[in-house]
Amino acid sequence: MDIYKKLNIFVSTIYSIMKKIILTTLAFSFTLFGYNSLNAQITINIKNQTSDISGLTHSITNASGLDEIIDLVIHNNTGNQHTWKVTRWQYESTSPNVATEWSDYLCWGHETDATGGTCFGASQMNSNPWTSPSTTNVLVENGEAAALAVHINPHDVNHATTKYRYYIVDATNNDRVDSVDIMVSTNLSGVKEIKAVNKGINILPNPSDNFIHLTLGQGGEADLKITDVLGKVVYEGNMNTSEKIEVNSFKNGVYLATIQQKGSLFTKRFVVKH
Repeated sequence: MDIYKKLNIFVSTIYSIMKKIILTTLAFSFTLFGYNSLNAQITINIKNQTSDISGLTHSITNASGLDEIIDLVIHNNTGNQHTWKVTRWQYESTSPNVATEWSDYLCWGHETDATGGTCFGASQMNSNPWTSPSTTNVLVENGEAAALAVHINPHDVNHATTKYRYYIVDATNNDRVDSVDIMVSTNLSGVKEIKAVNKGINILPNPSDNFIHLTLGQGGEADLKITDVLGKVVYEGNMNTSEKIEVNSFKNGVYLATIQQKGSLFTKRFVVKH
């Protein structure tokens, strides 16, 4: 009986060890490929939409050559609070021009942040992959959400496709808990008029703290609207060739000046930094 008992203990021990090895290997594999057990309890949505696009690809066709803005909301339904950061990785492109001529930037913060969180310009996101600094980690309680505003500008590069992957990263252990891919394709035929006018737009100073001086390369009246990264209108009016606008009451962040003139619609971004 002692032999059988010892054999049973030996088999049970081997089974326990093998089980731990298998579970550890699976956990490592999920972490290696960017996911852990939390990702089933985290959802990523386009703002004001309900479909969960976690782990999927959101495809966009850019027909203007101007900024493409994708507002993402990352919901925490894990039952616990988490501190998150974001990693951006440009990992696939059909054109060599994308790396040098396209630009992208993002704003990252809590969904309740009226300013859209902290914005990082293209010059700051100069590595691939790029991860937000620890000073901008976002604490998200269970039932709350983080907000990620992605800006991608193809700068008139026609007939190109590129993919960007955005990882949501647990700041406490650097685990990638979820991700979403953004694929942008350009088709800029028929927008020569917009591009020609857009090249004649100038906003100075940029960044600004007190005022901006906006000048159109093509004279005449135009309708002007300025919005923050959340789409809130902060200024609206008419202009004629040039306009000086005080921005000292604007909060720090990225803004979009949208101008409609002679049937053309175009935008220019600028930064307010006090």
